[in-house]
Amino acid sequence: METTSSNSGSSSQMTPRSASSSSTQWTPGSTSDAPAAIYQPIDRLREWEPHKLYPPGTDIDAVAESDGHFTYVPVAVSALPGVFHADRRRIIIAIAGECNDTDDQNAMASKVVYFGPGVKNNLVQILEIDGVIHTSVYAELKACEAALCRVWWAVIKPEGIRKLHRLCITVVIKTSSGSLFRAMTEQVFQWEVNKWKFENGQPVEHVSMFKRLHDQVRILNRLGMEVLFWLVSEEKNRVAQELAEQKLYQEFPFVFP
Repeated sequence: METTSSNSGSSSQMTPRSASSSSTQWTPGSTSDAPAAIYQPIDRLREWEPHKLYPPGTDIDAVAESDGHFTYVPVAVSALPGVFHADRRRIIIAIAGECNDTDDQNAMASKVVYFGPGVKNNLVQILEIDGVIHTSVYAELKACEAALCRVWWAVIKPEGIRKLHRLCITVVIKTSSGSLFRAMTEQVFQWEVNKWKFENGQPVEHVSMFKRLHDQVRILNRLGMEVLFWLVSEEKNRVAQELAEQKLYQEFPFVFP
């Protein structure tokens, strides 16, 4: 299990920009003439920063509204302190991954994609044996991939989870994995420049997964959807984390630590 803490003290801003010098306005949700990416690759790209949006001490999980389809980003009502309403253009998806033994080539892992309480499209699965040694980091990557795939299918398929296209403009991926968060908000851009190698020349671990996630985010950007990552403590991601642990224990109780 990976223990992390939030880096909420970042002071950088995300600056919107067009993919070209054209002055033509592009409407989020429209696939015509969509920019290659919604945001300029700068420091902390893709980071959701709730400390800049809410009063100090706001418990986002407590005020976020779910409707059986999604959990929505809460918006403070300026005239009524402590009152929030759901922004149905922006959704929060919690992900988690768990592994029973990170030192064993026969280790098994689980992944969770959690849209909200009682949502039938919540995903709780054991990872398939795919030739990769299962670790908690790999499980988190697979959970993120599954979350982005579910959003993508909801966009392109009318019978999907819900008609998101032209409705949803922001997807917030909630994770307690510091390695996933740092990779997707900062490191992938430098890795891409360095041909997916670290500065010391060593190849990036799980490079195919990171390439896939990077591409998934860019595809959703082209469809007019912003993808942001929110780093929280394991306690703040407790529901998704416990689902991952329970699934692993149910399937492999004899090897669970």
